[in-house]
Amino acid sequence: MGTMDWGSIGEFLLQLTAIVVSVLIVVYQVGRQHRSSLELQRENLKDEQRLKLFDELSEKVVAAEKALVDLSLWGFFVPSELRNFIHQSRIPGFTPVPVGSRSTQFLEKQREVDKALNAVIRTIEYREVIDPAFVIFRYAITSGSEKCREAFNAFNQAILPLLPVDPPPNLAAKGITPRSLKAPTEEDVAALEPLGRSLHSEYLELGGYLSDLSREAQNRLIGRLFDQQLQPRRPLEEGHLVIGTSKESLLHAEKQLELAKHIHPGSLPSHVLYPPETSSLRRRLLKWRRP
Repeated sequence: MGTMDWGSIGEFLLQLTAIVVSVLIVVYQVGRQHRSSLELQRENLKDEQRLKLFDELSEKVVAAEKALVDLSLWGFFVPSELRNFIHQSRIPGFTPVPVGSRSTQFLEKQREVDKALNAVIRTIEYREVIDPAFVIFRYAITSGSEKCREAFNAFNQAILPLLPVDPPPNLAAKGITPRSLKAPTEEDVAALEPLGRSLHSEYLELGGYLSDLSREAQNRLIGRLFDQQLQPRRPLEEGHLVIGTSKESLLHAEKQLELAKHIHPGSLPSHVLYPPETSSLRRRLLKWRRP
């Protein structure tokens, strides 16, 4: 038997160890690159979904805001139209301009508002997994809608006997003209005006919630893309509720909505008020929240 060359064996083992270490390093780097690639793809997909949600919310919010403004203006337009009709009726020999507003048109405006608001709420519900914090706006819109409905019903009941009713087509063909149940008086208009102001105020308040939703959607969904954050809405008058997604804003909004008895205490999901910080992505998301 020949003598064992320990030097050669040691050199071989060192080379083998170097090869094994090199392979392990390559495997680790490939695995890390693969995980990084998957994480990047995942983040890109999430950003894509956020952008889709932002586009959809923006479209729905703009439509809802327009419907709210169109209806709220009736609170000023109808009393003004009736007052002009009364004044023209008092001019001897002058034929007043007929009142053009109809209660059926007012009802159609409300249907447009309901449809537009339901579209906003459905978008929030169907995309809640993307950002659960938007659920506060579902409660706020529902709360505001109930107040608007009360103002709408009061104003509608007041204008029903004052606005003309169009006759059916067969009677209109015989020359029957639109008629109202009673001729409007100054007292009727004076009683209608505060109802109109209430209608206008409630619908604009609800429009403020939609403006808050638009701001939060920009901050939470696309704010990091532009490294910008919009400031909360600042109403010109005190007493108006501003909806936000910071913890303090959520708690304040929930309290105000509870006092209005539109939702039950503690109804906001705990994961909205206290979002879990269980991942690096969640921690990054929380950094986007306003302090």
